[in-house]
Amino acid sequence: MAPTIDKIEFDLLQKRAQLVFYTAWVISNRENRLVVDKPASKSVESH
Repeated sequence: MAPTIDKIEFDLLQKRAQLVFYTAWVISNRENRLVVDKPASKSVESH
């Protein structure tokens, strides 16, 4: 069941959206790529 408009806390929603945006912004503008736990799989072969 979807929340009704009066149940949405828009201030909290805005803060969460900004957190996601700015986190993605910082990650995408890093000098180096983030380190991941496991290497990328080589299951897809180039033709």
